[in-house]
Amino acid sequence: MKLSVGSFHLTIPNGTDPQLLAQTLRIVKELEC
Repeated sequence: MKLSVGSFHLTIPNGTDPQLLAQTLRIVKELEC
């Protein structure tokens, strides 16, 4: 799965833990502000 958040482009293996993914997204959003 490829994920683009602002200027971040993350390539995530399909087996990634959804909780870990959500936590990563929160961190990325905080960095963007």
